Amino acid sequence: MDSDVIATKIEALCPTPSLALDDSTRGETAQAVNEVLLALYPLLISVSRDMMAEDGRKWYEAEKSQSLGMSCDAFAKSYGGETAWKNAEPGLARLKALLTSHKKTDGPFIRGKDVTYGDFLIVSLLEWTKRSGDGEVFQRIVQAEQTISDLYEACRPWLSRSN
Repeated sequence: MDSDVIATKIEALCPTPSLALDDSTRGETAQAVNEVLLALYPLLISVSRDMMAEDGRKWYEAEKSQSLGMSCDAFAKSYGGETAWKNAEPGLARLKALLTSHKKTDGPFIRGKDVTYGDFLIVSLLEWTKRSGDGEVFQRIVQAEQTISDLYEACRPWLSRSN
């Protein structure tokens, strides 16, 4: 939730290699990621709840039900399924455009061979969908768009955990 603050601090402490925080695509990438996230949220809301311990599940359901005006399950039923995927199409198209139209060199990242903070924004969305439930949302995204799949594969070293 404080990714921008953290990234700025990391960039100040370790400026090389740069995350290109000043890259003009940063805001556009954040908007596209949020657009996809909001569209697909009905597919993931109940899954997110169900991954929690019992106390967390109760709190999550109460909070989300209040903000949504309905239960998580009702929200998923009303706005999920193919409706969610249809709503995600513009955001996914924007992500594809970002990964194809801003290349300075050949490579899987927004700018080509050099990774940027924007690439990590996209991959964080992908990793969350992969770890949520059975990973069906993740699979559908990466199978539908090769540029997004290539980005994810290129970022695998940063996704591995050594702890």
